[in-house]
Amino acid sequence: MLLLFLSAPLLWAGDRERENTYNSARIHIESGAPQRAAGILARYDDEKSRRLRFIAAVKSGDFRIAESVYPEKINDGELAFYAGRFHEDKKEYEAAKGLYLKFEEKNVFRAMSCYAAGRCALAEGDMETAEKHFGTALKSERSYHEALVQLAEIKEILGKK
Repeated sequence: MLLLFLSAPLLWAGDRERENTYNSARIHIESGAPQRAAGILARYDDEKSRRLRFIAAVKSGDFRIAESVYPEKINDGELAFYAGRFHEDKKEYEAAKGLYLKFEEKNVFRAMSCYAAGRCALAEGDMETAEKHFGTALKSERSYHEALVQLAEIKEILGKK
């Protein structure tokens, strides 16, 4: 019983250190240093670390790390977005579109996901589907300049106004 009592502060300290690592990694990912985030997360192998490491690896273009920590379950919009980006970068457009649109309705990444699905459709030469996805991205985020430009270019190609 005494051993459990004495080891509890060590467990809390370990949890606090891990939480600080997650927060630090998130900051590195968002500030443009995803390689650094992937490096500091390498010492942990829990689900949250693997998730953040996957996102960092995709953002930095490190397929080797991304493949090694690819999530078993993709159960939210952020993870679906980065998994889609991973497959798009590998030119696996069908898989990418499916992931981009998986959480379309309840996704804070909705505009970016629809825009990315449009990019995949465009890469496959499917102008009508690309037009639909760029339009949805623009409806979701009216100031999305890239979607507006892509939509205008496709409408011009298709002869629509």
